[in-house]
Amino acid sequence: MSRTQLHGGIVGELRDGMPDPDRAEDLAEFIGLLGELRAWARMPS
Repeated sequence: MSRTQLHGGIVGELRDGMPDPDRAEDLAEFIGLLGELRAWARMPS
């Protein structure tokens, strides 16, 4: 696993290149990772 960066800071874990919102430590991080997951899946809101 590796860490991903968003806005210059470390946000969360990647599992096989996929953002993992389950690893979020707070709501803001969860929302950020959820957005990254949507973009990774090529399904932007």
